[in-house]
Amino acid sequence: QGKQHYPGENVFIARNPDEDARIIYTLSKRHVVGEMKLELFDPDGKLIETLPGGKRKGINVARWQMRLKPPRVTSSGVLDPYTTFAGSVGPTAPEGTYTYKLTKGEATYTGAVDVAADPRSPHSAADRQLQQQTVMTLYGHLEGISYVVEALRQAAGARAELVALLVHDLNNQLTAALHEAHYLAEVPCLDTEAHQGATGLQQALGAMARMVSNLLDISRAEDGALAPSPSIVEIRTLLEQ
Repeated sequence: QGKQHYPGENVFIARNPDEDARIIYTLSKRHVVGEMKLELFDPDGKLIETLPGGKRKGINVARWQMRLKPPRVTSSGVLDPYTTFAGSVGPTAPEGTYTYKLTKGEATYTGAVDVAADPRSPHSAADRQLQQQTVMTLYGHLEGISYVVEALRQAAGARAELVALLVHDLNNQLTAALHEAHYLAEVPCLDTEAHQGATGLQQALGAMARMVSNLLDISRAEDGALAPSPSIVEIRTLLEQ
């Protein structure tokens, strides 16, 4: 692999030839008006890829890597980067006759590309077919896992939004009630029993406000928005709270 170079006299090193299938066509003049594209279809007639068509006058070459579309792979912060990179490459196209349609404005031209195994390959047709079936099974599993992960992420996001909305509304109501209880406890004309009741109500509302705040902190910690940090605390003070 690599660029061509000349390390010495009578020595020439060039890059390895690519394995792309080439679809070559000529244009008598540059294509200016209308669409220009090359569509590829599998042996069953299903569209698998659309390549941009060259528009210049003369010989144009469209390259097909003879691979299917990469599987849908969800992003992950814990997977090996090589695993994510490997998921960005689609599996090799199965053997068979693939057709293409070149669209040039309103005119269309068709042709075929035969995908076959290297005759020097030591693997039998049955072995290659089994390998292809295994790869496509794993391909389906990867996409299935990705859809499940995305659904779980959306559900977690919806839950976080719901918790935040509920906490916000509860905080508003509790703050208003806490102010009223504080005002009631400061009224000078209350007897001892009423004053104790107002003070108890104020403490209960304060405890509820702290509980709602803790609920929000737990939700944020589960979503990764709040990172826990260890610290030394006094157990007696913590129990009294």
